[in-house]
Amino acid sequence: FFSSRRRHTRYGTVTGVQTCALPISWGAGYKSTAALAELNLPELVAVVDSDPAKAGLYCPVSHLPVEPPSYIRDAQIDAVLITAAGYKREIHEKLLVELGFSGSIAALGKGLEIL
Repeated sequence: FFSSRRRHTRYGTVTGVQTCALPISWGAGYKSTAALAELNLPELVAVVDSDPAKAGLYCPVSHLPVEPPSYIRDAQIDAVLITAAGYKREIHEKLLVELGFSGSIAALGKGLEIL
């Protein structure tokens, strides 16, 4: 399911649209990685997941590295896209309370929700 293939990070810019310097996605489960593959977001620099067994691996198709939650603080991430819809509240609380995250947060579900 996950690859050990290394990804060369790309930074995208969109004319006339404000973009985040270091956005990540939270959720390395099957549905989350399928959504990322479909969305094809080259601006993402990593995927975060709470499962320690996934840290250090790479997502299929996108080849994004999977990092532990502490990566958000350590790498000074400024935007998070929650793709694990079933854990949205738990992840949102962890971002705010445990990690002290103050950047932008959005979640995928039936659409895109800005939190």
